[in-house]
Amino acid sequence: GGYQLEKEKNHIDVGLTNRDITILEKVEEDIREVSLQEDYKRVTQRIKNAYLKNIREQDGKKLEELKSNSKTTIEEIYMTMRKAIHQKCKVQIVYYSINTHMTKRIIHPAELFQYKQQWHVAAFCELRREIRLFKLENIIEYTLLSEIYDENISINQ
Repeated sequence: GGYQLEKEKNHIDVGLTNRDITILEKVEEDIREVSLQEDYKRVTQRIKNAYLKNIREQDGKKLEELKSNSKTTIEEIYMTMRKAIHQKCKVQIVYYSINTHMTKRIIHPAELFQYKQQWHVAAFCELRREIRLFKLENIIEYTLLSEIYDENISINQ
């Protein structure tokens, strides 16, 4: 099993020069040379930066696709969070963040607020064991749970 990628479709422009290519080819043989060590660090940092940029762009496209396919509106998420706050119910969410990408979490919503024209919910996050702020627009899926949370939960538990 397996698959083969076409080389023509896999060129990622990371801004490498001919010198950068030469350095990569010589690294295994000459890494002990101090001047190459510095060049190697510079080149690998450029590659890492390009890779991270591509990942962020791909994640952004995935998020936009998920949002466009979702039938959920910010208003529906807002109303569910209001209900959860009023009834002290836990909410299970699938949340997108630029750092951790998509994660499933159970939160204890405490307050809704608007910041920079975007709605957020402040909630205790069971995954991180601390109060976190979640943008409503980055909540991909949500389920209001019947489980009631304790307002006086100890974060150090």
